[in-house]
Formats: sequence, C-alpha cells, structure tokens
Amino acid sequence: MRLDDPMGPEFSCRIMSVMSKQGIETIGQLRRNLEHLDKWRGLGKKSTKEIRDFFTYNDTDVDLWSTPEFQMYRLE
Repeated sequence: MRLDDPMGPEFSCRIMSVMSKQGIETIGQLRRNLEHLDKWRGLGKKSTKEIRDFFTYNDTDVDLWSTPEFQMYRLE
C-alpha cells in the first residue's frame, strides 16, 4: 500500500516529507527501512515513535488475543 493512499496510514506532514526525500513510497519500503529511521534528517523522537507505533498496532503478525488491551478487557 502506498503511503499517500487515502485508505493508508495518516502520518504527519513532516513524516511524509521525509519519506518523499528518502524515496519511500510504500508501507513495505518503510518497514524494510525501520532500522534507518534514526539516521534520517528531519525525523525526531516523536515522528519515529509515530511510525513505530503504526507498525506495532497495525501489523497482522500480532496475536490479538495476547495484546494488553484484550487482557484488560478480559479482566473487566
């Protein structure tokens, strides 16, 4: 999926600008370059956290039954 897709992630303008400068156009390209985020000029801690949080909450590899949110729901 492309980063500028209306159904895609809603990243801030700063993140989209940096991704454009780095030649990152898809979520797959961004995932493959996650280890380089700290080296890219223009991305601070907040922007890096926003990107990492996106992958934490939207990757399908996560077992939804073991997430902290589900565990809290079960305890209620």
